[in-house]
Amino acid sequence: MLPAQQKDLFGHSNQGENYDKFRPVYPQEFFDVILKHTVDRENYVDIACGTGQLLFELNNHFKFSLGTDISPKQIEVTNQKIQKKNIQDRVKAIVCDAHSLQQISNEKGLPSKYDLITIGQALHWFDTQKFFTEVSNNIMKENHSSIFAVTGYFCRGFDYIVGENIFEEDLTIYNEFYDKVKEHFDCDRENLSLGYVGYDFSKEFKEIEKIQTVTNTPCSIFEMVKYLKTYSAYNTLLEKNKSNTEFVDPIIKFEEDVANKVQEIQKTTQFQLQSPIRMKTSYFLRIFKRL
Repeated sequence: MLPAQQKDLFGHSNQGENYDKFRPVYPQEFFDVILKHTVDRENYVDIACGTGQLLFELNNHFKFSLGTDISPKQIEVTNQKIQKKNIQDRVKAIVCDAHSLQQISNEKGLPSKYDLITIGQALHWFDTQKFFTEVSNNIMKENHSSIFAVTGYFCRGFDYIVGENIFEEDLTIYNEFYDKVKEHFDCDRENLSLGYVGYDFSKEFKEIEKIQTVTNTPCSIFEMVKYLKTYSAYNTLLEKNKSNTEFVDPIIKFEEDVANKVQEIQKTTQFQLQSPIRMKTSYFLRIFKRL
């Protein structure tokens, strides 16, 4: 387990709720492809489930589904959704680190083997080789029918919407913000932006499908700011500077700069929208079977 996993970096005030509301949504195509490969549908586990972005899209296709995460705040939000959906008889969510799943499953009387294992936007936090061995040896079924689906995404900045199907790319404001927070990611963040090409899956798995796509999602400045505030690195930066009276919150400058630019564009073009920018997000999905 990586040192970062010792601390709940997604447990800051309202971070779980904001993560659920303002994080990007995975493309429907990803769920279709995952299910296409999942022949047996008895048990499903979403590791590092967060607030259930994958879990609640896939659970209806399985008799039993489990979400695990080390963040109590994230699991709290997930359990609230389970209760609201009234599906607690077939969907569970527990606080559990990835390497203790077999032990905790035994203690709680949960299934020990799963037909589908997913991990979204989290592998870059893990000791990958140890985790891969855990998945292959202890979580996937021995008959090689289980599917291991790894997915993630990263923001590529945003465009200004300046007219009907006319866009102006932001080349500086997002990068200025990201440059200030990136050193505070306590994880392998650069490998995420490469689609995990730096991890050696081949010792345990055979890759059977790989998909990459980019979406452009219109949003308000408020929604973009709320999304950036879910970055673990941003919250770590705030925590490190909570006693620094000279600290300037980079999100304040980001919001001011974007608002000024949008106002300038709207004055020039007379083209006004409630969602004046569009966030650019890269997604990837990689699907594996056990060797």
